Amino acid sequence: MKQSLTIRIPDDLRQELQEISKVESKPVSDLVRESIQKYISIYRFHQLRDKVLPFAEVQGILIDEDVFNLLSFTEDLEESNTKQMNSKAYSDWISSENDIYDEVFNSLELDKEKL
Repeated sequence: MKQSLTIRIPDDLRQELQEISKVESKPVSDLVRESIQKYISIYRFHQLRDKVLPFAEVQGILIDEDVFNLLSFTEDLEESNTKQMNSKAYSDWISSENDIYDEVFNSLELDKEKL
């Protein structure tokens, strides 16, 4: 349900909002709504960041670059895994014609039965 909210702003801020409204072809209310939504998102992000920061520091994640490096490493690892899964060796390994693995697993089961 939508509700109205009345706020008081200085004349210069109102003037700037109206100018942006014309340039963006958006109503002032949309600009204000978007601004409030962004503020709330940033506020929540900072709250979450403050909660997570001690755990990150223990892991050695101290600055934004550490996060970037960790994400880049993870992406590189995923890309490498994807390439391996698309390789001929992997296809051969999971092929139904490749029964050497069945023999290994069967022999392991036989060894279990001996115990």
